[in-house]
Amino acid sequence: DTADTAYNTTLTISSGLLTNAGVLNINAGAGGMRYFNASLSNNGTVNINNNLAVTKVDGVHVNNSDISIAGGTMTTVTGAGGTFTQAGGTLDIDGGFSMTGAGFSCTGGTLDIDGAGTFTLANMDFDYTGGTIQGMAVLNSVDLTIGPSGTSPAEFRMGAASTLVGDVHVGQTVNILS
Repeated sequence: DTADTAYNTTLTISSGLLTNAGVLNINAGAGGMRYFNASLSNNGTVNINNNLAVTKVDGVHVNNSDISIAGGTMTTVTGAGGTFTQAGGTLDIDGGFSMTGAGFSCTGGTLDIDGAGTFTLANMDFDYTGGTIQGMAVLNSVDLTIGPSGTSPAEFRMGAASTLVGDVHVGQTVNILS
């Protein structure tokens, strides 16, 4: 935390992977933007309490435990060629989550988009092959693949030049907008 003056703060791991088995808090301090320039394997807890830009080019991010995005904050993933896999545990979005130009996979656990929370993907692939999605996923120019094991209820809003591959299962809703 920056205690007295608003500073932008960046955590960089130049090579390899940061494995979190403890608690990682992204806090506001006195203000400023927070930048995460690393690949992450989360097996612990990540609390995002400030706006965060995840900027690692070709970053590989896997959540096996708990990531919480606080209300009123926005987490933006922009690292070209990167991936985010929701593999287990919960990605709890009370604020906003936005990802562009990479790939997102939901293979297990829970993607929980709460009341005022937003989950928006653009210009990328989204593979839903398992786990649970609570709330609406907003997809713009996204290739959505619903795999044979992606059968839990889910809601998707597809806009722009999005495509759908796979079947829409019982309890799933796909809204197609212009």
